[in-house]
Amino acid sequence: MISDGIKEKALDLANEIMKSEEYIEMKAKEEIFANDTEAQALVEDFKRKQEEFMQRRMTGEMDQDLMDELTRIQNELNGLESLKNFANSYT
Repeated sequence: MISDGIKEKALDLANEIMKSEEYIEMKAKEEIFANDTEAQALVEDFKRKQEEFMQRRMTGEMDQDLMDELTRIQNELNGLESLKNFANSYT
């Protein structure tokens, strides 16, 4: 069982982290990315195509067109400022 003192210190640390400039900036960039409709549509499209690719791969089917489409979408995502800024806020 964790002592009350340790719990209190952990909560204090969490509160300090949430007040930090880095955390506030990361949350702001996360919100911008979440509200970027183009980015979210690409992410959803990528997820669907990735799932389809994995299902085909499990059956031994190789679909080069689908793989090319995944690469194209990934490149588009990598070029989006909202995603780059969000990803960079973690480093």
